[in-house]
Amino acid sequence: MEALSMGFLGVDFMPDANPAHPEWALRLPVLLMSLAALAAIYATVRRSFGPRAGVLATLATATMPQFFFISHQAITDLPLVAAITIAACCLIVAVDEDPEREASVFQLGPWRLSLQHLLLFAIFLLVVPQAVYLISRNISWLEGSGLVAHMDRFLYGSAGNADVPGNPAPRDQTPAFNGLGSQPFLQGVLWLSLLAALALVLRKERRVRPLLIYAFYLFTGIAFMAKGLLGIAIPGAMALLYLIASRRWALLGRGELRVATGALIVTTVSMPWYLAMYVRHGPAFTNRLLIHDHINRLATGVHGDKGTIAYFVGQLGYATFPWIALIPAALLVGLWMRSRSERDARNETLLFVGMWLLSSFVLFSAMVTKFHHYILPTIVPAGILVGIAAAQCWGPSKPRATLLASVAALCAILGFAWFAGDPRGVVPVNAVQPEDWVLQQGRPVRAGALLAACVALAALARCEIARAETKLTPGRWGTALGVALVLGACVVAFVGRDLSWATSARPQGNERLIHLFVYNYGRVWPEHLDYRAILTGFAMAAGVTSAAASLRSWRPVATRALVAVSVLFCVWGLNVYMVDISDHWGIRGLAKRYYDLRQGPEEPLLAWQMNWKGENFYTGNRVYVFAETDNKRIREWLDENEDRTAYVVLEHKRLERFRKLVPKREVRELSTKRDSNKFLLIELEI
Repeated sequence: MEALSMGFLGVDFMPDANPAHPEWALRLPVLLMSLAALAAIYATVRRSFGPRAGVLATLATATMPQFFFISHQAITDLPLVAAITIAACCLIVAVDEDPEREASVFQLGPWRLSLQHLLLFAIFLLVVPQAVYLISRNISWLEGSGLVAHMDRFLYGSAGNADVPGNPAPRDQTPAFNGLGSQPFLQGVLWLSLLAALALVLRKERRVRPLLIYAFYLFTGIAFMAKGLLGIAIPGAMALLYLIASRRWALLGRGELRVATGALIVTTVSMPWYLAMYVRHGPAFTNRLLIHDHINRLATGVHGDKGTIAYFVGQLGYATFPWIALIPAALLVGLWMRSRSERDARNETLLFVGMWLLSSFVLFSAMVTKFHHYILPTIVPAGILVGIAAAQCWGPSKPRATLLASVAALCAILGFAWFAGDPRGVVPVNAVQPEDWVLQQGRPVRAGALLAACVALAALARCEIARAETKLTPGRWGTALGVALVLGACVVAFVGRDLSWATSARPQGNERLIHLFVYNYGRVWPEHLDYRAILTGFAMAAGVTSAAASLRSWRPVATRALVAVSVLFCVWGLNVYMVDISDHWGIRGLAKRYYDLRQGPEEPLLAWQMNWKGENFYTGNRVYVFAETDNKRIREWLDENEDRTAYVVLEHKRLERFRKLVPKREVRELSTKRDSNKFLLIELEI
């Protein structure tokens, strides 16, 4: 997907091309998949609970920190979760659908299109390019000879970078299995044959339920492509738990779940890449994928943290802040709504989402290897339940009250933040006592005025709500809901405290958010970034609004304000927090500076004792890599390239060792720890 996006957007991927914005191209497919997942959430929740619940469920999911951070990363976790989300939504709708209702047909010019055509188009779109690519591996165009058939071979190495130190010499490589029967051409024919069989099965199917169930298998196959066996395990577990909890075994017994055809869909969509990789690389591929990345992570632990079930309970607080305040209420509302109704669309949706939440949480809690972002699949069902609960607490539709409550939330955040210190959180270069500078910048008068405005706006919103009739929750459940919201206020207060405090023990509050989507939790935090004040503002605002929601008369206003706090936290997280820290966890800024300063390609970029890969990406792998600790190769290269200028990227902590390596050569630092606290760019006169 990333390669297609780069090609479609015209990103120059050649060595040393210095493309303008390659990150946009890499992240676009992930963004589109996240938007598709959110659209599926809206459509599914709206169908059973109405437009308001659909909007709030979508908004809650989209503005949970782990979701909005990872949806901006070019990694496979979000494609996995997005595909699982769409698969789950298809199955939720399917199990409640009339078994005999046929899909609506739409006239588009001379064509009559329906869900059946959309499903077939999606399957063809996924399978045909893979099959055609495989077939093309045994056919080449030679000038003078035309199309020539040959056995499979592929290039090993970095094309265009043969002369770059650190790169292996490019060479033709033969696959691990290179017999006639394992050629890519035959693989492509196999997948096209299975595709034809699928088309025969689906060509006469017009009913909505089977088509949605086939769509469930289609997106399960996409999830399998994204992240391996987890893409099958999570949808399979949620479906099985739903059948157990609902006792709807007839769906399986009567064959309505279409397991055989579904297995064919998953195989045809997802297996071409896996089979081709195994044929080319042999057991080394399966040992890495199945043994190391699946079995060892599950059973013995690979890198990462270790911990009990409490590990992810804690991470859920940061991953869902400040929506965590509504999770106790969401669970209660789910139980209340199920107790009020017989088996209907609402009941079945709540049960399925509950099993989805349970299966995701249990599966990842059972794994020995634990990274903070492993809990991401649990975020989506939690967001759906929170959105449904927020809709129950929303009260009458009063747009003016919503606007007033939202502005009140903004005033509360800034008011509490200015009491604590400087909301911007950037310590100036010449600051005295930089470790406490932010907290010394509090403005009590400004904070008091903002909080007074908050109270006034909230009161106006309350008056606006009071003019409309409000349908109150029945007494017993209303009291229980108030208790759940008080509990949520306590939980969000503790989570907010963790996020806004700086302690001697790591991680500090500033770090907990970035730990939601990185692997290395030992990286040092930039000293000049201190977000304690603004995080205190968000924590206090979330705590006050969730506590106010426990009061029935203030619940509609407080719910609106809490939603606004969550949206504003998302806005701040993406436009302030992530922008500020990006150059400290990546190398984009230093790569841009290198290209701005160099006179031409004759002044190369060296990476000394580094293996972070950002330097490879931004230079099209046109980076001279000297990772060895014995420094033999770099000494030889320096001796062979005297009287040249080169640029070197390295870690700050290695600078003095590098100076000792080149004692008689001029070294000029071109960046500081404020530019990047991890990496340093220097100019070297050889």
